[in-house]
Amino acid sequence: MLELIEKHPSPRLTSCPCPQLTGAGGGLGRLFALGLARRGCRLACVDVATKPNEATAAAVVRETGAEARAYTADLSKSDDIAALVKTVIADFGHVDILVSNAGQLQGGLMWEVPDDALDLILDVNLRATILLVRALLPHMRERASGHIVAISSVAGEADAPFVSMYAATKAGLTRFMGCLYHDLYRAGLHKDILVTTVKPYFMATYQQLVDCFTYNKIGKILVPFMDPEVAAETILEAIARGDQVVTVPTHFSLVLHIVRLLPLSLVALVVDKVLGAEVRPLISYAKRRHQELDADLLHELLSKEYTLAADQDPEPVCRALLEERAAGRPTHHDFAPLADGVLDYYRKQAKPVPEAVRTVFSLS
Repeated sequence: MLELIEKHPSPRLTSCPCPQLTGAGGGLGRLFALGLARRGCRLACVDVATKPNEATAAAVVRETGAEARAYTADLSKSDDIAALVKTVIADFGHVDILVSNAGQLQGGLMWEVPDDALDLILDVNLRATILLVRALLPHMRERASGHIVAISSVAGEADAPFVSMYAATKAGLTRFMGCLYHDLYRAGLHKDILVTTVKPYFMATYQQLVDCFTYNKIGKILVPFMDPEVAAETILEAIARGDQVVTVPTHFSLVLHIVRLLPLSLVALVVDKVLGAEVRPLISYAKRRHQELDADLLHELLSKEYTLAADQDPEPVCRALLEERAAGRPTHHDFAPLADGVLDYYRKQAKPVPEAVRTVFSLS
């Protein structure tokens, strides 16, 4: 396949620009924040989780000396998005770059995903970017300058089990960004307002996903997860060049083209062998806060400071985690830093802390 790609280097990464970065509270978002700051950017860090986002902004200031402010916003709510854009422009004067990185991971067979989880993943992964772009475009058009970056995924280009909703949102996001470029081109703005769609392969930022796809030897060979720091740097360099479409790693674009030529039944057979018959499906954690037999879910929720309802006791998850440890399955998180939140839960419930919870959270 031959592609004619027009590139315009992004001057916005060389003149003390102000990016608005969503999903800044951890993982790839935090790496983006640090990388952008080292390139001279002032940062508006956005996340639904207040403390992790504030930690990112503090890390930017501490490690780079750049200006960074943290903004809490729920990107599933259109009112939050409108207020966010208005506040950031008021604080910084302008927004040069939008890096739309916020996302919800969904897993499980398609019919297992509840309606509220489906609504959330559609809102955060797709609708939020569209609304952010619509809110920022008048500002960028007035200044005849801007750069819109959306973090999509190779999941939107390939078929696989357990990720139907996630893949659908990423496919939609990729198509939206391509059509946005056409709109800008028709308006004569494509050289002033740049568009970059990033399609990274799986990265080792969510351990349960790594476990799912590397459960057996075949998966470990065929599905080597990328180092997130290397991926982040590669993506930032592509943004600086003004690349319109970025697949990371680059060679995976060719792999996807080849896979699309194969019969779906053959691809399904290979994927099934990679996953293995005993693999646990990913858990959809969008608004499903405490699933038994899922320790990673507990970490994800508590680290993002979701509120425990009266009937959502951490004990079943802690028992399941201890059973996994006893069975020799690896566990990947240090839960001790989350102990204060768990203690607060039991204080409010006026209940003693169960032994399993004490063990998991290293409570005396």
